[in-house]
Amino acid sequence: MTKAQVVAIVAKVKEKADQSVDYTPRYGAVCPECGRARMQTVGAKPWKDGMKVRYHKCGNITGRCLLAVMQTTIKSVQVENK
Repeated sequence: MTKAQVVAIVAKVKEKADQSVDYTPRYGAVCPECGRARMQTVGAKPWKDGMKVRYHKCGNITGRCLLAVMQTTIKSVQVENK
């Protein structure tokens, strides 16, 4: 694998992490790279305008998730059901 191919793969995975994921009480936040549910929450903001924002890190290092290896923070958004 060339350096350019590695850079392209890392950029594509990082782009997935930059987009927020949905948060549900049942599954928590699911990693956009490996699909692992209930990622660890590393930060959160208070409820505002019916939305709660959380920040997560994937812990799936044994499954070789690139986001977990890079320790990338992933944003999730939970919308209040009315």
